[in-house]
Amino acid sequence: MLAPENASQQTVDSIANSLRLNDPWFVQLWHYVVRGPEIKGTPTGLLNWPPSLGYSYREQRPVTDLILEKIPATLSLAVGALVLWIALTILLGVYAARSPGSVFDAVTSGFSYVFLSIPTFVTGVILLFLLYYQLSLAGLKWFPSGGYV
Repeated sequence: MLAPENASQQTVDSIANSLRLNDPWFVQLWHYVVRGPEIKGTPTGLLNWPPSLGYSYREQRPVTDLILEKIPATLSLAVGALVLWIALTILLGVYAARSPGSVFDAVTSGFSYVFLSIPTFVTGVILLFLLYYQLSLAGLKWFPSGGYV
């Protein structure tokens, strides 16, 4: 990624040596954690302050900056999901508890057990398929496939 497409082997080797890609894995790990990559001539690392997660050669920016930039969107999605989850579970749980042994109680308990046993990445793919793909085929563009709106 760092070398041009028509780069010589000498150029590729010098880039690999400067990034310590020819060192054993434990030496690479040591340099990543203790010393870190040199960003603008300053050695950084997870044990230095501020900690660094490396440098994105695609974005030409430190990875820590890229992560910090996405925190507001992540927090808004997490808080929104938490509020929705708490409201829905309290509402359904109270209603099911008021009529123990009923059909609603059995169905709610069954759905709870099923959804607790499915890994979240599988649930995410299923919801993406249903809420984006199937609704898009039906002509409803309610949920975007990516990005933050």
